[in-house]
Amino acid sequence: MYRYFINICLLWVLASGIGLAQQTGAPQPEKTVEPTAPQKKLKEPFHWEINSVGLGVDLAPLVLTSLNDQVTRYEAYTDLLLSRTWLVSAAYGRHQTQRADRAQTFDYESKGSYLRFGIDYNFLRKASKTDMITLGLRYAHATFDHAGTSLIDSSYWGGGELHTQVNGVSANIVELAGGIQVNLFRHFYLGSSFRFMILASVSDSPTLNVADIPEYGPRKEGNSTRMGYNFFVMYRLPIGPRKPGN
Repeated sequence: MYRYFINICLLWVLASGIGLAQQTGAPQPEKTVEPTAPQKKLKEPFHWEINSVGLGVDLAPLVLTSLNDQVTRYEAYTDLLLSRTWLVSAAYGRHQTQRADRAQTFDYESKGSYLRFGIDYNFLRKASKTDMITLGLRYAHATFDHAGTSLIDSSYWGGGELHTQVNGVSANIVELAGGIQVNLFRHFYLGSSFRFMILASVSDSPTLNVADIPEYGPRKEGNSTRMGYNFFVMYRLPIGPRKPGN
């Protein structure tokens, strides 16, 4: 009787040991964690907004006028900054020039005005909240009157003057412009730009060739391109709600 009881106890202890060994010693399968795909950074949606309006004058024509008594020119400038990215600009200018040949036998005068419109892309839209580096296109339309006076000195015809005047001449100019605007203090800015100008068309007259065009400047035979330069001071008026940190 005791033998059977002891045998049953031994079998129970043996079974318990085997089960415990299986629970503690047997390696458990590792849980695999599937890698998650990296989340793409969502781009902020682009919102059109008006940031500021700029008003200024071009100082380069004023300097030229003060140094050359045969040239009178001035230009007013305005622009609209959109979403810190696009700069839409317009300019109005007056231009008058007088010149003569070296022999003083021919005098030429041109007088008129021009309008210039442009759009630029601001490359510092994220790097700076005030300064700008821009590249863009311009279109200008000029209307002017011009006149020429020739001195005649002939032994047969005698002496005298031949005066020719043509009114209502027009010209169209396309430009590639690169520029910079730097904040001086508060809302005052200094800016400059270089413009590669292409004379697209001009309404020449058979009686008098156009020698000087407002906005474009002196015209040379066989050449329809030249460089232009602006150096302006302006006041930029903020528009719309100001964001934190601006």
